[in-house]
Amino acid sequence: MSWHGRVAPLVNGSIRFVCGQLYTHFAFAYDAAVHLVSLGEWKEWGRLAIPFIPAGARVLEIAHGPGHLQRDLHERGFRAIGIDRSAQMGALAGRRLTRASPHRLPPLVRADAGRLPFAARSFDCVVCTFPAEFIFAIETLSETHRVLTDGGRMVIVPHAGFLRGNLVSRAIRLTHRLGGGGDAGGAQLAAISGGFARAGFCFEAESRRTRRAEVAVWVCQRRAMPSAEASA
Repeated sequence: MSWHGRVAPLVNGSIRFVCGQLYTHFAFAYDAAVHLVSLGEWKEWGRLAIPFIPAGARVLEIAHGPGHLQRDLHERGFRAIGIDRSAQMGALAGRRLTRASPHRLPPLVRADAGRLPFAARSFDCVVCTFPAEFIFAIETLSETHRVLTDGGRMVIVPHAGFLRGNLVSRAIRLTHRLGGGGDAGGAQLAAISGGFARAGFCFEAESRRTRRAEVAVWVCQRRAMPSAEASA
């Protein structure tokens, strides 16, 4: 086995463990950590989903995290609701949204992406930024398909890759590659596209650049249900 083959699983597991801890027990440190690893661009990367959301859409954000995108969506006039499994993130986002709108209850729900507590066709758009593997689960895709209107879309910001630059950028790129991250190659992207197609979505991969990174954006359009399925 190669050096990379031996080291990558260890680094990958460590990264997942640290991310899991930041999302739960150490949620108070999440913003500082992601600000550091993104060289200050984390919020900007998440906002790249917004231009792909139809004007006036009813929006569901899956895995809202600390609530930055929720706040951005409401400031732009979208009717948005966020869900997250993490109670710590729910509290963090709730405080952030309450400060922004003191007289309004934060539109947040603690829920699992595979069991969305909403009626069919409740949303025009579902958005998710930097999700874990749950986003590919058939339960998640099936539930997302169910709650979207016909022709509605799912917008995902799955990853960002640093452009070639300073030593810090190169070090983070190396760590990301060792952890199993990085941009999806052609074969991997084809497999991902096929998974979304089987779940009833038309898949398009876009990308946008910031000053330091190239950010992937996946736009998944919900196909209209066959008449037999629609009447079920």
